[in-house]
Amino acid sequence: MHEEHTHPAPPKEKTPPPAPRIVHFVLDHRPGGHHAFIRGLRSAPATPPSTMVTVGSGPDTDFGLTNLRHRWRLAFPLEVAVNVAQICLLRWRGRLGGAGTVFHVHGAANLAPLVAARLLRVPTIWQLHETLGVPRLLARLGQWALPGGPARIATVTQKVYAAFGIDTATTVMPPLDTAVWVRTTPLGKKTQPPVILSVGNLNPLKGQDVLIEAMGQVPGQWRLELVGEPLATQSAYVHRTRQMTARVTGDNPQGQIHWAGRQEGEQVRERLECCTLFVLPSRSEGCPIALLEAMSMGCVCIATDVGEVASMIRHGVSGWLVPPADPRALADAIRAALAQPQEDRTVMARAAREYVLEHHTPEHIARQLGALYSQTLADRMRA
Repeated sequence: MHEEHTHPAPPKEKTPPPAPRIVHFVLDHRPGGHHAFIRGLRSAPATPPSTMVTVGSGPDTDFGLTNLRHRWRLAFPLEVAVNVAQICLLRWRGRLGGAGTVFHVHGAANLAPLVAARLLRVPTIWQLHETLGVPRLLARLGQWALPGGPARIATVTQKVYAAFGIDTATTVMPPLDTAVWVRTTPLGKKTQPPVILSVGNLNPLKGQDVLIEAMGQVPGQWRLELVGEPLATQSAYVHRTRQMTARVTGDNPQGQIHWAGRQEGEQVRERLECCTLFVLPSRSEGCPIALLEAMSMGCVCIATDVGEVASMIRHGVSGWLVPPADPRALADAIRAALAQPQEDRTVMARAAREYVLEHHTPEHIARQLGALYSQTLADRMRA
């Protein structure tokens, strides 16, 4: 009688998670910080393929959703409902990837892709960029939408945690392509007359009114250049800042204020190359990419102490920090910076660029986000 020997079946190999494909959702089609974040990320060699979906259609848009709130602000709930349906339809038609897709949703008020992700059970990263300007109710609604599928929250600064009452999140700071944002002229070079540059779409949170009032306290010859789109939703603010411009230049005929309007990346880079000072007068920020661009370009920078700015600029070493909404303090800093010796300007400008090279290269941020995408996909497979 022969004894039969049975051999255990070899263990099944675990199926590795599929390579991620990322769908970025941005609430606004007009170029801004969220678009710059995504462009910086895409510049990293190892970043996964991605698609950009925006509300409305702009230069960076792959798929445009319905924009109702810019016509009538109270239509936002209807806009969310319509866009949830559009996202689901795009997904079912295979236009927004397959099994390895991760929704990367930018902005605290960007509810439609969060709700769609809950319905579709798509792994999701919800990236919060703001510290002010978004009602906490919207953030709470976003948090409600997340548990329907594997999801993680990411922020550009830990200060967002407190702003929206979030207990845990991963901090992922913005990437910047430092090979593009690099100066070809000497660091910290002065111009005559001095050119003070500020970049940001025109709205009260960006603080252009504070900067204009501060320039009224700076005597002598100077030129202030304001780069940014005058938003239709902020017409009263734009009108008020235009009135302030007329008053300030009327009191000091040697001062000039130039409204440059919306500028593309290369145009902004050229202006940064030529400016004497870069000023960020914001009342609120997360981790401002406009400031990172100026620092990478080796500009002497003055910025308000909001959001993550104090970790980006060491006062007196890599730039100047001032309190927000304080025209007098801002004017004092501008006068001091304009009087700074050339050697000190060069040292400060070099320190600013070195900070960006150490903390914000696309390769570094892409590795961090790549791990987060993979973890979120693995969560989906275990669910």
